[in-house]
Amino acid sequence: MKTLFKLMGIAVLSACVCSCSALFRPNEDAETGSVALVLDTHATGTDTRAAVFSGANLQISLTGDYRAEQTVTVSGSQAAVRFEGIPVGSSVRVRVSGQTSDERSFFYGNSSTVTIRKGQNTVVVPIEAKRSTPYVLWNKAPSTQIYGLYATQTPDKISTATEPTVKFENESEFMGFCFDNDANLYIIHRISSDTSSEVTITLKKYEYSEKDASYNPEPASRPLTDLTANTHSLFVTCDNDNLYIATGRETSDPSPVALYYAPRKTALETSEYEPIPTVIANSAAVELTAIAAADGIVYVAYNSSTESAGTDGSTDSDTIGSTGSDTFQSNTISIAAYGTDGKKAEASDVANMLGLETRADVDTQISDLLVQDGVLYVLISQTGELSDPYCYYSRGGVAKFSPSDLKPNTSFGSNGILGWTANAQKIESSSSSNPIDCYWPATAANAFYGPMRFAAIRPKKLVIADDGVTIEEENNQASIKQKNAIVEINLDSFATLERIPVNVEFDRYIDSFNFSI
Repeated sequence: MKTLFKLMGIAVLSACVCSCSALFRPNEDAETGSVALVLDTHATGTDTRAAVFSGANLQISLTGDYRAEQTVTVSGSQAAVRFEGIPVGSSVRVRVSGQTSDERSFFYGNSSTVTIRKGQNTVVVPIEAKRSTPYVLWNKAPSTQIYGLYATQTPDKISTATEPTVKFENESEFMGFCFDNDANLYIIHRISSDTSSEVTITLKKYEYSEKDASYNPEPASRPLTDLTANTHSLFVTCDNDNLYIATGRETSDPSPVALYYAPRKTALETSEYEPIPTVIANSAAVELTAIAAADGIVYVAYNSSTESAGTDGSTDSDTIGSTGSDTFQSNTISIAAYGTDGKKAEASDVANMLGLETRADVDTQISDLLVQDGVLYVLISQTGELSDPYCYYSRGGVAKFSPSDLKPNTSFGSNGILGWTANAQKIESSSSSNPIDCYWPATAANAFYGPMRFAAIRPKKLVIADDGVTIEEENNQASIKQKNAIVEINLDSFATLERIPVNVEFDRYIDSFNFSI
């Protein structure tokens, strides 16, 4: 849902509790102007659930040439706050973020850039409002062996989940899910025929009931046969206005990625989805890995690999692996941003941007994307093993990118990625004369084993499903153990990972690692 906050010249504060801190103090002798914010969700007529704003705590910031912050608590449906003493000619933007006290809804918005005039100034800020979603995990609970999606309101209940919210016959039927701003759940369902090679792909929408905090078990659905030539690479995402489908193509096509969109409110009813022009520079061996959308832009993550001839000693074994006597393969993880009219930006080598080590024979990928509070969050996972020399990987992290130009924020964590294990543990093994390098966390504190996807949308936090392996000792013997958990990150600090163990299996299994000690 969307509403409008109007910044208008009002000389008083009303119906709010307000605290303010100025980050920039102008020259007292300079000519100044003022900006006042009035929140009136009923006035615009675009928000049918204006009551969700009552009691919301909002942080309002001016950025640009002049910086200031204020915090308001909305009473009823109105709040007002005033910024004064802004130098005339300053270019500023207004940012609004916040949430209700029960954390069921949260809000974010940015204005366009405004040049301050003397006296009163008026600005309109489009606000995106979202409902908090349940925690959703997938695959199967060991106690039931029933494949499906498991939705709960609190992460502690995930550890005791036994019956799925949505059931599948096997794990291959489930191809991904996403939430809309009202917490409704969209999934892509794949069914193979028992008697033929025919495959049916269906988009399903499960309506969320805030009253019952549950999903309607009878979904609306739409076949996607008209959009899908590749039935093994499909992703769905949506923003406030549109729903987007991404599908892989044969690599001989001009572009190995196809994007389509339709208005979100009619996406399960419309007979036609509009194509989005896509261009990926390296079309050889491209694999889609994640998709996200916000404000009319859809973000696509993909892996690409290229082979090239080389000579002895000319390659870096940390980034390039041998595929033959004089042939080398390079794997690259990238992100592209598209509007409905085509490409807007691209980050063509994310691992290199963040200074991360990759290897051709180890699965390194962008496992999920999420835009929240004006930031693109990127999950990176690296799992697998090498035999010569022996080396094992189960690590990952989360990075921040600018949604507008796909530039990374490298001012935190290890080279700009939080939770990444940079150094190997040395493990003695009877299968190797030398210690084995194991790139997984020494402890679970502040590190990922293999982040897979964002499992819920919640205010001021990231909720991530983490899945990987480590070595644990039992009865004087060491063995590989799977590490499944929900990891939560507080976005105000973006420094600490809180792990919540879960009783639901994900896609990676222990037997995918051929490890003996």
